[in-house]
Amino acid sequence: MAPLFRVAGELFLALVFADLAIATCGQTKNQEAPPLARRVSPEVRQLIEDLNSTDPVTRANAAVSLGDMGDNAIPAIPYLVNMLHDDVRLQWKEGLTPGEGTSPSGEAQEALAKIGEPAFEQTIQFCYDAK
Repeated sequence: MAPLFRVAGELFLALVFADLAIATCGQTKNQEAPPLARRVSPEVRQLIEDLNSTDPVTRANAAVSLGDMGDNAIPAIPYLVNMLHDDVRLQWKEGLTPGEGTSPSGEAQEALAKIGEPAFEQTIQFCYDAK
């Protein structure tokens, strides 16, 4: 049972961190993410491109998919951080009750939390560089 509490605690801290990053990095809106490295897998490259879609559901779905990839999504971290301002309200996520919703920003936060420590370090650096 202890590992479950540890994972839950880490996820909670990651979500708190993501909320803090939004507040701290509010002025980083629309910053340009770094160019993609050549070694990024085609799947990750496509999902990163989808993060820039004009369709907010496509952006949110790309963030969800990247979060599910864990460490394989590390190259997408700067692009996910850049989405933290994308607050278009959506009501598409399975399991939500009427009146609840999500946003591309909310899904980016969850993806960063799932990626874990590398996301924390890069988001802090991103915020620091933006100041």
